[in-house]
Amino acid sequence: MTIDVGLKNKGAIGIDFLASNMGALRNLKLVAREGSGLAGISMVRKWAGPAILEHISVTGFEVGIDVSSYSYCMTLNDIHLSGQHVASVRNHLNSLAIQDITIHADGVPAIVNDAPDGLIVLVGGELHGSLPARPLIENKGSIIMHGTSIEGFEAIAAGTSWNSLQGVLTGQGNWKPAADAWKLPVLNAPEAFGEPVKRWVSVAQFGVVEGDDHDSTAAFRKAFASGAATIYIPHGDYAIREPIEVPASVRHIVGMNSSIKAGGEWVKKDDQGMFQIDSPSAAPLLIERLAMRAGMDVFAFEVSALREVVLRDIPTTGRNFLLRKATGGRVFLDNTCCGALHVSGPAQVAARQYDTEGGGVRVYNSGAPVWILGIKTERANLVAQTVAGGRTEVLGGLIYMVEKNPAPGAPAFSLTNASMTASFTDEAWEAGRHFETYLLNEQAEKTTRIGREGFKPRSQGGNGRMVPLLQGGPPAAGNQK
Repeated sequence: MTIDVGLKNKGAIGIDFLASNMGALRNLKLVAREGSGLAGISMVRKWAGPAILEHISVTGFEVGIDVSSYSYCMTLNDIHLSGQHVASVRNHLNSLAIQDITIHADGVPAIVNDAPDGLIVLVGGELHGSLPARPLIENKGSIIMHGTSIEGFEAIAAGTSWNSLQGVLTGQGNWKPAADAWKLPVLNAPEAFGEPVKRWVSVAQFGVVEGDDHDSTAAFRKAFASGAATIYIPHGDYAIREPIEVPASVRHIVGMNSSIKAGGEWVKKDDQGMFQIDSPSAAPLLIERLAMRAGMDVFAFEVSALREVVLRDIPTTGRNFLLRKATGGRVFLDNTCCGALHVSGPAQVAARQYDTEGGGVRVYNSGAPVWILGIKTERANLVAQTVAGGRTEVLGGLIYMVEKNPAPGAPAFSLTNASMTASFTDEAWEAGRHFETYLLNEQAEKTTRIGREGFKPRSQGGNGRMVPLLQGGPPAAGNQK
């Protein structure tokens, strides 16, 4: 969709966007003619995010993308900006995780990070400029660059190459390289399978009935076994009492914002998924726009087959979101909330805009590569526990304890013979409502601790902290503050 604000419309905003925990703008083009347009996408109202912007171009306007508010965080992916008159991206206090942004700035900053409490993570992307009257980047906070290329402006520091920068920029001129901080590949989800709507098959044809008091297990199984490639679920609330297997023939499940509940008489073990992907296939599977109302220990999804799975725009109301077993294929999460991940095996899990809330372990990684662009947590929890040679990378986001810390010695992240890198902000409005330890790092016979005391406070919010780069693993991994 294209939104053109027209001529002589100086105060126009293309989209005034606000979402919390989940939300997405995708596949948009915003245009302002010369002399028109205040902001292409404005996110300056309380409280911005977590949510995601994907596959968006903005041409013109005073500011292309304008973000404010100390709480919470935003994720951006595949963004193109040009022709802005004040700044292409302006961030005030928020935490932004940005992948593959392309900016063509002419005499104005490409990025303005205008407060010490603002954090921006750039993954890939290209910033271009010519004949600048101001610096390409105006920064008072922290900007982390992972493979970002910048052309047309002087280097941050003498001798710095602008090709594929790796490091942290603090303030306007304090640049610290971090060549070995990130090791996992940046993977994009496979393209969605698409076929004419006339070929879609409704689960209602097979006897699925709305209502929590009706068991639709058998009907869902019949629908999925029908041979249809695209299955859709008419909007409503449904219940099942046993896991549903998703065969290799199914390539796309369209939830239409329906919900499926693990019924009160759930007969299987707690450590199984409501939907089970246990048939290998070279064809990816996309499941989207479907709420999973799992029981406290039931997983919404279980992936045990060698097949790529994309889970998009999916909330869960139970404790657990994904169980990816050691035999499972790559899994991609896009705009998901709120359960935990349990991941093992060699295939990568890549998540964008992952909001996970509640206690316990939010990401349990046993021997796997886990990559997260934009995370948000709430409550006292263990954000990520990585063991058995696994690696976890968190690029941007916010951790938020909310409540009084019940166990001050408990870490936000823990490693046991594993490794990690994370960049995030920590929000704590009152004393005692924060992590004292960010990382507990156990490697072979040696245990080390990284506390919050060495990281810069977030002045707008009590005891919050800026954590541009937190690293742990074998001794060579080190840590940079």
